[in-house]
Amino acid sequence: MPTVGPRSASCWRAWRRAASRSGARCWSAWWPRTTRRFAFNDDRSRIRASQGHSIAVDLQLREAEPPAVLYHGTASRFLKAILASGLRAGARHHVHLSADRQTAMRVGARHGFPAVLIVDAARMRADGIVFYQSDNGVWLTAEVKPKYLAQTAPTRHA
Repeated sequence: MPTVGPRSASCWRAWRRAASRSGARCWSAWWPRTTRRFAFNDDRSRIRASQGHSIAVDLQLREAEPPAVLYHGTASRFLKAILASGLRAGARHHVHLSADRQTAMRVGARHGFPAVLIVDAARMRADGIVFYQSDNGVWLTAEVKPKYLAQTAPTRHA
């Protein structure tokens, strides 16, 4: 359970009781606004993950035109396998990509020594591959084949 302050634990419990109206309000009050991992409906009475579901959920995603280059953060120990077989969604609905290298670096650091891959999104789009963008700005696609990937130079993560 997160420890954000005396009221947050009760908010957490309220939200866990079926994401009630008060629970969703409490959740939005303490959840860091910078992550935006969750989205609310219009009247803020329901909450859901912005992406990354492992069960069938209609995220109401619309096809979007990505920037020419996107990034994927991972742990360096996974690089060899990813460069050989590409990025696959696995248990998720989509592969998650970042619009900037710094975000990808932070994502990779959550899993070990970070590595960032460059994704040739312009070439993927030219080849007919569809992209979506979630409510929190994460770029999504079904898979990224190895031919669209390049490794960036290793950088020390601060």
